[in-house]
Amino acid sequence: MWVAFNYFKKNEKTVISNLENQDYEYFIPKVLIKIDSNIKTDNLFPGYGFVKYNHSITSLNYTRGVNKVVRFGNTYGLLKDDQIKKMKILMDESFASPIILRKPINSEVILVNGPLKGIFGKLITYSSREKVEVLFNMLGKNLTIETEERNLALL
Repeated sequence: MWVAFNYFKKNEKTVISNLENQDYEYFIPKVLIKIDSNIKTDNLFPGYGFVKYNHSITSLNYTRGVNKVVRFGNTYGLLKDDQIKKMKILMDESFASPIILRKPINSEVILVNGPLKGIFGKLITYSSREKVEVLFNMLGKNLTIETEERNLALL
């Protein structure tokens, strides 16, 4: 069994160092995500991690950098080994093939490349894997264009 804990994200390095110094087996799940052409590592659950439950979990509350152990009333937030294994598999898969985050439908965008650079519009649909349709107003008329998603920036 594993217990969930909350920490302040800015203190993640401190938390990891202190957990290692106390010989805790811990897991802070991270994933590789791709937004446009940028790839970065991010926490799957920002500010949360998991420690192998060892019945002396009260010392975790006093570990520097840990905000609190997750509890529901008097019961700790426990996870089974299988649940942690599934998260580790997801993490490994994301590092093999990053999770692609796309711009939300109906979001306000600006064209950053091409002949209509600087035009504001609304992303209305994904027409294919790489292409999107954008609704914009030009000279009092609503028009749609199809462009690559990388040509857009969110406002």
